[in-house]
Amino acid sequence: MRAQEAIRDAIDAVTLGKKKLPKQAREGFAFDLGGLWGQTVCDALGWQWCVATVDGDEFIGVAPKSRSHIVPVLNFICTQIEKRPPEENTSLLLFNMLKEGSFGKAKAGSYIPIG
Repeated sequence: MRAQEAIRDAIDAVTLGKKKLPKQAREGFAFDLGGLWGQTVCDALGWQWCVATVDGDEFIGVAPKSRSHIVPVLNFICTQIEKRPPEENTSLLLFNMLKEGSFGKAKAGSYIPIG
């Protein structure tokens, strides 16, 4: 999907840059890209935005209708933009794994975090 490739490229531009973004810019960038990443998952896979509490932490994420799994989108994208080589940006990889259903079955409503 082109949007996911563009998101990967935008993250790479930051992670491969010589200077780290200041914290406030990083958070804004993660919020914007996280929203786009999550919405493309919803559009392509029929997932939905939701608020979940897992292990006492409440967060916004995207989940299938069964709520068996969840991707804490903003956390995931923040982690991606803070990586430095040799760590790899896995934003496109995770999207492709979601698309392929690589995470197996889980009980409805279990909100297993992935990403």
